[in-house]
Amino acid sequence: LSDGIIASTDLLAAQIKLILPKCSVLVLPYWRSFDLKYFPRHNFPKRPYPVVGYMGTQTHADDLALILPDIDELLSRNSSLVFETFGLQMPKQLAEKYPNRCSTLLKVDSYEQFLSVLSSLGWWLGLAPLTKNTFNYCKTNTKFVEYVQAGIPVLASDFGPYVNTPSISSAVSLSEHFSWLINIEQVLFSRKKRDLLFASQLEYCSQFSDSDLL
Repeated sequence: LSDGIIASTDLLAAQIKLILPKCSVLVLPYWRSFDLKYFPRHNFPKRPYPVVGYMGTQTHADDLALILPDIDELLSRNSSLVFETFGLQMPKQLAEKYPNRCSTLLKVDSYEQFLSVLSSLGWWLGLAPLTKNTFNYCKTNTKFVEYVQAGIPVLASDFGPYVNTPSISSAVSLSEHFSWLINIEQVLFSRKKRDLLFASQLEYCSQFSDSDLL
């Protein structure tokens, strides 16, 4: 009965048009404002030891499960590495196997608190795996933008909202098994690659900084 629908992404709009071909659909230019002024005022100190993190609600457990074998192997191969989750429970298999290096951070009560805590974590790298289904295909890249806003370089699945986000070149596609392990180690243990990756991602996110357009 709606006269029109506002969709957050082109991918979502296309799915809506398949169901309601006669309905008018307006697509937003972007959905999560990126504040370029945020960076000169913050130093984003990193931890003195490598920390990889994943943030998301418990509804993203299936996404994280995609790369659990790779994280397990990563922790096994690198004894100084720490893995943290923020917003969802640490998978039991990792918590039991690496009790001193895997932890779940406390949830917060508001979005403002979430952004503040995320910026203070000092993660060397944030992960954004995504299971391949129609629902995820239509999502926004908000998680990616939030990571970068917090000063955290990102490795994301080459799917849906993350298809055009900057990543690192690799001989192995992120869609193949163990490629997450290869890519994580490349970025994690090369400061130069990490800085170059973040610089490209910062430039990408700057297109979402026009609040007037939004």
